[in-house]
Amino acid sequence: MKKLNDKKDQLFDAIADLLHEGKGTESILEELNQQLINGKNTKEVKAYLESLVAAEKSRKFLEEKNANKKQNSDDSSRWVVCYFKKLKEVELTMAKAKHLLLLLTMLEMKSENVLWVSKNKPAKISDVAKVLDVSAKQARRILEEFNGTFLDLEISDTNRIAKVTIKKEFHQMGEQDSKKKSWAKLYKVRIEQLHEKLLAEGKSTIELGLLYKILPYVHYETNYICRYPDYENAEEIEALNGKELADLLGHDEATICSYMNHLYDYGVVLPIGSGKDVIYKVHPDYVMRRPSIYDDFMRKDFAVVKSRKKSSIENRRNRGRKKERI
Repeated sequence: MKKLNDKKDQLFDAIADLLHEGKGTESILEELNQQLINGKNTKEVKAYLESLVAAEKSRKFLEEKNANKKQNSDDSSRWVVCYFKKLKEVELTMAKAKHLLLLLTMLEMKSENVLWVSKNKPAKISDVAKVLDVSAKQARRILEEFNGTFLDLEISDTNRIAKVTIKKEFHQMGEQDSKKKSWAKLYKVRIEQLHEKLLAEGKSTIELGLLYKILPYVHYETNYICRYPDYENAEEIEALNGKELADLLGHDEATICSYMNHLYDYGVVLPIGSGKDVIYKVHPDYVMRRPSIYDDFMRKDFAVVKSRKKSSIENRRNRGRKKERI
């Protein structure tokens, strides 16, 4: 970098060049001191430099925020609305809850809540069986068990299931009833990706049922799993630990905690605290009540924990390799 005199415009041009190169505040100051200002006006230049760095950080933060906002905007082809009141009225096994969650991924815009496949055609039993990863016979039995409650079946003259329609009192594709207060958006693409990943890795998929069952307990702003998801006061929402969540959902604590740990492994939930006092929040890219100022902070929390977990795994592997060499 060529030497410059102390004129502000030249200094600021030099600072801009160094910032563009990705250098940090201290390294820029050191270079300026050595080649440009020689100790003169250091305080003034440092103050200006710090303001530039702050502005750059703010710009990057806004870019990330806008990108996330665009990603999770009201692109109605990506999300399914889940109404809390109706979901709380029914009791489901984990397996049935998992099947319902996967059926929601077959909804499309303009399908009028009918399960669709490619080319905008109503799904057949074979299509449902493929999504649920079961046989055609099992798929039909599953649909018949839900008939009249969560969905309606249209049977053809040949006793075939011609059309499967999810009831709008439980779920709606890409739109919500403004008269209903408590609801959440479930991002179906993320569910599809998670299911495919679990199957590809040969892992259990039953935990998806737990994700469905906790939907009506996700707080509208912070995404904590809590007893009162519509309360504004954070001290009154009663975030739930493993035992409390198990009691609420009608399962044993060991099962709930085990499933939560599996969902945590895949970045769906984030445990907060330790021991029996662990509470949970759900990743806003899987479930969102409404856009919140907390969304970006939550994503960063998940990213930090994921990074730490990855480092911990790598450290354990490295220790294992050292022992083998010894």
